Amino acid sequence: MAILLDTSNSDRHVLKPYYVLGRSATHADCVLASPLASLIHASIRWHAEQWTLTDQSRNGTFLNGDRLPKDQATPMQTGDDICFGSLESTPWRLIDASAPADLLMPLSLGQHTIKLAPFQNLPDDTTPLACIFRTADGQWMKETHDGVTPLNHGDLVYIGATAWRLVCAEERPGTLIPSSAITCMRFQHDQDDAHVSLHLRRGRAEMDLGERPHHELLMLLARQRLRDAERGLDDPHAQGWIDFERLACMLDMDQPHLNIQLFRLRKQFEQAVEEGLICHGFVERRQGGVRLGQVGIEIWQGAELEGSWEPDHAHHV
Repeated sequence: MAILLDTSNSDRHVLKPYYVLGRSATHADCVLASPLASLIHASIRWHAEQWTLTDQSRNGTFLNGDRLPKDQATPMQTGDDICFGSLESTPWRLIDASAPADLLMPLSLGQHTIKLAPFQNLPDDTTPLACIFRTADGQWMKETHDGVTPLNHGDLVYIGATAWRLVCAEERPGTLIPSSAITCMRFQHDQDDAHVSLHLRRGRAEMDLGERPHHELLMLLARQRLRDAERGLDDPHAQGWIDFERLACMLDMDQPHLNIQLFRLRKQFEQAVEEGLICHGFVERRQGGVRLGQVGIEIWQGAELEGSWEPDHAHHV
């Protein structure tokens, strides 16, 4: 994410794809205190894989000592100094010229801007209260104990007493997942389910996720899929759901701890999603319930196949 440094006080300002500077507290993303600055003084924009600076002021904008022509976009690079209103004013410096990223901008003092990863636990990975993740088509979603809700550019995200605003970059990554392939989760467990390992396979690509405590959680959801298939439950919207309270009892944990396990589970799968091995919706939530998403399932106890299931629409490559 690109950063503009105010050298007068060392404040760092994270640039959005379109960023306005000026004296107007209403219309500017960054308020300039100098009386020589115009209400809308200048703008910075990400365009054609570079940052450009455009002067829109009365007293001028200076880039590395040169006055910019008004209303003309001028490319910038790391280390450039900018003066607003006067060449004698304290310069601002572009210290990072990387591409814009989707961000959570804090609304509270003392909080840092968060550059969003495909799966972002909030407030942290240690004690997450929510998870924010991005779908294959670029839509951000917020998951809490109440379920999953979509987030759009400009939406507020509250975690306890802390609030952020979602700021989205202009371009969205496309999905890496081929439509003709499905993901298969292969579970391997011992007799009392004390040890559960997980292997992912999609087409010719594979990933061994090893043995983790929360793999038992996934295997319980997989078994619910198998049970619903065995009893002939035809409605795809009803298949595989487990009541959240019941699932917590099955795992011998309270519901807040179960939420934490689900958020950590999403974080563990971050690399698998980025590499196209699995879709973001491998776990689905609704109010009061949770289920395994549309993935293939194999459950093995030693060399014996306990059961398998495959989504109706799936086609192997």
